Amino acid sequence: MKILLVRLRLIGDVVFTTPVIRALRRQYRDAHIAYLVEPSAVPVVRSNPHLNDVIVAARRRGVERIVDDFALAYERRPQSTLAVLPSADGTAGMLVWSSLW
Repeated sequence: MKILLVRLRLIGDVVFTTPVIRALRRQYRDAHIAYLVEPSAVPVVRSNPHLNDVIVAARRRGVERIVDDFALAYERRPQSTLAVLPSADGTAGMLVWSSLW
C-alpha cells in the first residue's frame, strides 16, 4: 500500500499533522508513506521515523507556480493507494486526485 499525505502552505498546519503520520504508520505498518510539503516545511517532517519519503513541492510565484503544480501532478505522479488531505486546498486536492490515477 502507498499512502500520500499532502499539506501545502502553512508550516504550522504541517506541525499539527505529525500525529496523523504516526497514526497512519500504526494502522498500516508495511505501507510506504510519503508526505508532500513545501520547502519551508521539510525540516518539520524530514527526520520523522514514520515516513518513507518526503516530496517537496516547488512553490514559485505567479504563472511558474501553476506550471510547478501541474508538473508535480502529471509528470512525477506519485501513485498512491490512499491519499490523505488534512484540509481543503484546491492545489492539494488536484495533487491528491492525480496521485490516485
